[in-house]
Amino acid sequence: MKAEENLILQNINEKIESFWNLIVEGLDDRNSVLVQNSSFTLSNNLRSLGILKFRLDGDRLATFESCSVSATIYTQVNKLIRSGMPFDEELYNLSNNRCFFDTLFSLGSEETKKIIKYMPVDESNADDYIKYNFVRALIELMLGLTEECSQTISILDELSSVGKDAKINALVCDALLSKNGSKFNDSMDEFLSFREEQISNNDGVLAGEEYLSIEALGLIRLAKELGIEFKKEHILAPTILTNNYPDYKQFKNKFVLNIAESAFSKNYWM
Repeated sequence: MKAEENLILQNINEKIESFWNLIVEGLDDRNSVLVQNSSFTLSNNLRSLGILKFRLDGDRLATFESCSVSATIYTQVNKLIRSGMPFDEELYNLSNNRCFFDTLFSLGSEETKKIIKYMPVDESNADDYIKYNFVRALIELMLGLTEECSQTISILDELSSVGKDAKINALVCDALLSKNGSKFNDSMDEFLSFREEQISNNDGVLAGEEYLSIEALGLIRLAKELGIEFKKEHILAPTILTNNYPDYKQFKNKFVLNIAESAFSKNYWM
């Protein structure tokens, strides 16, 4: 199994290099489709890279760093869209939902709040209303918009007939909003159990995601910042990744992060 995972890791590393090149090519040619598709795939591969490095080598720092680079890409693409780059709404919504949790896990809520302003104000055309409203509720919570957050939680409750995850997401958000540790722990049990179901059914699971849940890790970090402890050890959210968070500033001078910044900074859609 380890040999197979090493081959997957090698393949991901090769893909990451090629997608950096495609982003630069897309920016040079003003090819918005190439930029957006390559950025989305690159972010997914970075998440997989960080998870597999932790899985194979116990490299916790690599998990945080890979997700922080994904967060940088996510921010830069949103800036490009805000400056006029055409975009595919469905892919945009999907990438924002995924990268939001990469950001929350690797950088924490304070840094996440700084980049929220680049996210879309209205996602009425969101393909997945459950994921959209889940992220929306968390954003409103972080911004202190208590009433709006409660309303969005109610929307998630109403979507329970559409998907089981809607009710679970509503319970998680309600526990965070009320800062109720007992409710949070219970709701995270359900959240992680549902994720295990998705993994067993191979439902939307990328390479490596059977080993860690970045979404759960992001929620646990947010909870800790609100004074709530997740008291259980879970294979998808090990405590080694929910304690002693690294200072994101140590990633600022890393080679790969410099590539991320330079690839985008030179070319806004104006």
